[in-house]
Amino acid sequence: MSDKLRIALKGGGIVRVSIQQGSNKDFFLEAVEDWGRLTSVERAVIKADQLAAAEKPDGLIWETLKALVQECHINREARERIAALAPPPNEPLTLEQFREMGGVPVWLAGEGLNKWDICRGFLHDGFEYFWREALPVEEYGKTWTAYPREKAL
Repeated sequence: MSDKLRIALKGGGIVRVSIQQGSNKDFFLEAVEDWGRLTSVERAVIKADQLAAAEKPDGLIWETLKALVQECHINREARERIAALAPPPNEPLTLEQFREMGGVPVWLAGEGLNKWDICRGFLHDGFEYFWREALPVEEYGKTWTAYPREKAL
């Protein structure tokens, strides 16, 4: 097994290989690698007359299969690019981060909330004002929290 293939499998990839012989004695080979949401598929056909003419028929099948697996390999660079596309964690905003987001929609989580709203600002009366709510600042992180993206319930 090549180092590339070992890395693919170690990183959670799955490689499937199938060999089928058709009724006309042709061999149909397929290699599939799955990793995350990526799938790579390579196929080949070894004709019956090629196989009959080969000095080592099993060697021909093996070499063709090895080439397919190498061709379908999802390389490390592609994996890194895909991983970089993953959204950043949806951690609760600190009160300081939250206050810097004035005019930006935030997800309000808490009892009776769980909705998008836009912060209009903080007044010194102890409330954070939104378009549809006014929430007590001292309860931030206890009964309500703001997130940059919708929080799964």
